[in-house]
Amino acid sequence: MRDTRRNREILGRYPQVFASAFTGSSRDWVKALATRSGAVPHELGLVWCDRSATRLVAWRKT
Repeated sequence: MRDTRRNREILGRYPQVFASAFTGSSRDWVKALATRSGAVPHELGLVWCDRSATRLVAWRKT
């Protein structure tokens, strides 16, 4: 998910919806995508990226 003000507002408005849809570890997804290790997690996780999609950050569930 692109790290924009609007996307953060949407996620902040509906945290339960995102938490129920993305039950996997966002940290594990960042690791898998950043290292390209092929070890993709089984559960979906939400990952933030900057506008140029060069930096990945794990989503912290509240």
